[in-house]
Amino acid sequence: MGSLLAVDCGIKTGFALYGYDGRLRWYRSQNFGAVLRLKRGIKGMMKEMKDVRWLILEGGGEVADLWTVEAYKKEITVIQISAEKWRDLLLIPRYRRSGEAAKKSAVVLARRVIEWGPGHVNRLR
Repeated sequence: MGSLLAVDCGIKTGFALYGYDGRLRWYRSQNFGAVLRLKRGIKGMMKEMKDVRWLILEGGGEVADLWTVEAYKKEITVIQISAEKWRDLLLIPRYRRSGEAAKKSAVVLARRVIEWGPGHVNRLR
């Protein structure tokens, strides 16, 4: 069936892996510090994750392009979305009146997703 990897693109990158059932399997973040280390990290991560079928990228630019290149090599479907777009889809208007309010609401939503996952301890910072 396959899993979905969601990535918040950047040198400091956030990851979340979801199983075919939609439940969170794991999440973490990593600060690669430089584009070259990020590029190596992406290659290694994509090599390890054999069952990923979808890659959701939040963000764009050079970093998103690095993910896209590796995903296409593995025939993984890539969907790129901006934070503003998914917030419009998932958060009601009063929770996204400002960028700060939207980020706080997104954190609340993320905590709910984490708690829904089996056996997860909320370690969001």
